[in-house]
Amino acid sequence: MSLATARDGIVTALDTIDGLTVHNHMADQFSELPAVAVRFKAANYTDATFTFSLLLIVGGWDVGESELALHDYLDSSGSESLKLAMDTYAGCTVVSAGPIERRKIGGIDYLTAELEVVTCVV
Repeated sequence: MSLATARDGIVTALDTIDGLTVHNHMADQFSELPAVAVRFKAANYTDATFTFSLLLIVGGWDVGESELALHDYLDSSGSESLKLAMDTYAGCTVVSAGPIERRKIGGIDYLTAELEVVTCVV
């Protein structure tokens, strides 16, 4: 499997989550939230895997409320679960998620969480 095929498969799996805007790269700005950016991290040619991270992004003025909005996406089950969506894509495994933190992207503060690591068999 090629890098592009692995990335496209991840995007396709995440597109099944209603209301989530999926980007196949790290965008300069995010206007439709919640959003997730699929980011290539590494290729391991020894064990024939690609590693990606998923940066989950939400906006909002109330930190507590915004943080709670991330929980359904970080859960291991449910209709908004990023892990469950990845489980539907053969060859991908979500290893861990978190922490939830503020991150400035394009000059705007967002609340984010990063899923580490989605590994896809080459």
